[in-house]
Amino acid sequence: MKLTKKRLKEIIKEEILNEAVGSYKGVFNYNPNDPFVAGRSFDQMFGAWHGYSESWDNYGWNDDKNWQKAVDEYHKEMFKLVDEYAKTQKKAEKFEPTKNKIFRKWRKADGSKAGS
Repeated sequence: MKLTKKRLKEIIKEEILNEAVGSYKGVFNYNPNDPFVAGRSFDQMFGAWHGYSESWDNYGWNDDKNWQKAVDEYHKEMFKLVDEYAKTQKKAEKFEPTKNKIFRKWRKADGSKAGS
């Protein structure tokens, strides 16, 4: 069976969805079929509600495929921010040695022995 570009995109999307169901990178709750879950998680993470309204955003579509495309794009854009958040969180967890180095440098410049 020949692997077409379209099929490869479908496989990648399926893999991403399978990995993401329940949690995205361990920091973001996500359900590919329920954008409300991502909106609530986004609110908890960033303190900003950018979720969707079930009555406004979910109903009244002429074609459900367009709704699904909107949901997919919505999640994709959120994941960009969550990726940056996760990256920054990892850096913050490793910040202690940097802080210590800064304070040692300035204690040395100050000539102070306190806090050593």
